[in-house]
Amino acid sequence: MLQLTLNREGIPEFWNAVTGKVETLWNYSIENGKTKVAVDLSQTAAPLVSVRNKSEQDIDEIKSDLKVLACTEEQGQIQLSAMPFFNQLNNQSVTQTVYVRKGTQEWNTTVEVPPTLEKVYEGPFAFQLIPTCDNKDGSFAYPPYAGPIPVETRAFKGQEERDTNIDWLNPEYDDSAWEMMLASFGPRARWKGPLSLPENTNVDSLQQVLDLEGEWKNSEYSLKLGINEDPVFSSALGGKGRIPEEFIDLGRVGKGNIFHIQCFVELPPEGVPADQRLNAILRVGATAKKKVFLNKIPVAGEGSGDERVFKGKVQLSYGVNVVDVFVESIVDGRLRLYVHFMPESEDIPTPEWIWSHTPSPTGRTKFVRVFDIPAELASAKMVVALGDIHQIYINGQKISDQGNFDPYFTSRAEQYDIKPYLKVGENCIEIIARDVDDQTGLLLDSDIQLVDGKEVVIVSDANFKCMPEPVLDGQAVPVKLLPQPAHGYMGDPALLLIKQRPHPLPLAGWLQNQPEPPKPFNELTFFPSTDLPVPYRFRFLLPPGAKAMNLKCVGKLEGWVNGTPLSVEGSGPIYKIILPEPESPRRVACLRIETKRGFEKGAAILEPITYEMGEGNIPLGSWDELGFLHYCGGMEYRLTVEASAEPNRKVYLSLGRVRGTAEVFVNGVSCGTCIWHPYLFDITSALTQPTNDVRIRVFNTLGPHFAIGHPSAHVFEGHTKSGIFGPIKTLQIPVVNVTLQ
Repeated sequence: MLQLTLNREGIPEFWNAVTGKVETLWNYSIENGKTKVAVDLSQTAAPLVSVRNKSEQDIDEIKSDLKVLACTEEQGQIQLSAMPFFNQLNNQSVTQTVYVRKGTQEWNTTVEVPPTLEKVYEGPFAFQLIPTCDNKDGSFAYPPYAGPIPVETRAFKGQEERDTNIDWLNPEYDDSAWEMMLASFGPRARWKGPLSLPENTNVDSLQQVLDLEGEWKNSEYSLKLGINEDPVFSSALGGKGRIPEEFIDLGRVGKGNIFHIQCFVELPPEGVPADQRLNAILRVGATAKKKVFLNKIPVAGEGSGDERVFKGKVQLSYGVNVVDVFVESIVDGRLRLYVHFMPESEDIPTPEWIWSHTPSPTGRTKFVRVFDIPAELASAKMVVALGDIHQIYINGQKISDQGNFDPYFTSRAEQYDIKPYLKVGENCIEIIARDVDDQTGLLLDSDIQLVDGKEVVIVSDANFKCMPEPVLDGQAVPVKLLPQPAHGYMGDPALLLIKQRPHPLPLAGWLQNQPEPPKPFNELTFFPSTDLPVPYRFRFLLPPGAKAMNLKCVGKLEGWVNGTPLSVEGSGPIYKIILPEPESPRRVACLRIETKRGFEKGAAILEPITYEMGEGNIPLGSWDELGFLHYCGGMEYRLTVEASAEPNRKVYLSLGRVRGTAEVFVNGVSCGTCIWHPYLFDITSALTQPTNDVRIRVFNTLGPHFAIGHPSAHVFEGHTKSGIFGPIKTLQIPVVNVTLQ
């Protein structure tokens, strides 16, 4: 109880913010211009209390150990009804007191309160799902489709097969020591460092792959989703509509630290002559100095070596190739990179960060690019990222003046429609920027389309020249390529571009509607070691009510449920498995997959497992611990309650602890909705027969859907908990009616 003193006289009321109902708080006293009231916090932790004006008929004071429901006075007689407070229920009769004062009149009495009758319903309970996540606009899965998203399993307990023991098929087997694995995520590269190079050797001067002392660590990622819970999301508040292109994360490193990254790349050799090679572009992106080797031979890069993206023409052998990359960090902070093979036909210029070699003696530098438009324009857009005051001119016309008035313009890119400023023939872009201290960095990308279907690509690269502004003696000089700008930009570097390049991960362009790479680039597999993988074992809870599961995997598949072998339909990689006993509240599925290189650990299962659902039985507890690890939506629990409406009792249904919202229906009548504790429902008026049909609808949040195996890092501990924890019980609470003379 919370004792309140309010600085005015009146009748205190509780305004229910959920139902809109108003009820009098009867345990109060009015005296000397103040109102004192006892507020029951067991019903809500944040009650809204109001005071209405007192009339001549109102009582001045009521004190009782009971919750007073109504109180009236007529001709010196008090009629009062009351019941025990919910936190003071007893399973035996008790004697309570009642005191009433009106003006100078007082009433005092004791009352015998019968016991509260309690019945607990332990479950499991019949249930059915109420889907709410309609994917018609692609909010939950892509591409969009009409209808709800399916029930999924993305996370499994997994382990390499180490023996022939079959104890792991037992549903009670202790798999707590097994690793948690995610569908599509597996080791595809490895790295070691920081390393020490031989004396008088640096990364730039390496001419062979050195086997330096250090422990290899695997880099795990998904070909579709990149790094699980990518740290870049925390700074950028999400993925901003794309999967980050850097998928090998070395963590936080120190300036000058040296690392060796290695991955093996297999190009399927079937039906290809042994001496045939595949021409390709090899791209390695990282904010670091880089030295790249393919099959132990140095790869000649097209740039100066200072650019963020290394690019070189290579020839891949059909069969297994090996890529070795040595990097040296240029700053303290997180170091990430990607390795990407692409067809020569898809190669387009890559924007690089550029700047002057030294600060301008005039305090400002002009960056200039002259280019030709060969035909009539259809459209032309440009994006510029420059974290300091600058002006942009095209063919002498100013199109932008940034930074003079907006203190928040740094660390962002601005997009411009430049078609009105361009012409057929020679054009000139000039960007004049403050250049005093740091190498701020300028990045420019464009999308210029011609009416004949061709395009002109202008990017910030070595084709730009720079000079002091105003121009001093001397000619313009080539710009300096920077691995990164002085001012950090949030999120994936590719977010700054106006025209998305092919994603380094073959399946990760789905958010930009990019197609898979053409053959045979879509058949490349990456793995950290040439060792042949052993079979993998997986264990997970099936959702109650699941009738069949659909999965995609690489290699031979075997399955069991509660130790019983399953019949597997399909020849791979797509399988359908009919599941026994969908009415069972607990079933443990076991899978054994004879996978291959590039698809180890969770990557052996290519996509989340989906289910065909029906009705089932579910125990009390959190859905994410009962087989619904990722489910978002509603669930209707069904039970039968034996209770009748009696004149001197109120019947309540208590759900105990609940995570989510809950609405209770008794014999088809809604008895209210609760969105916070206590989940307590007065069902008295809906009890029409001794045996009553009760349905409890619980709805959760989107937390479980975005928590595991999804490109998000903003779901935290506890956000996946949903459902009824209980105990569920009926409370038949006595109501006493008292007449005080």
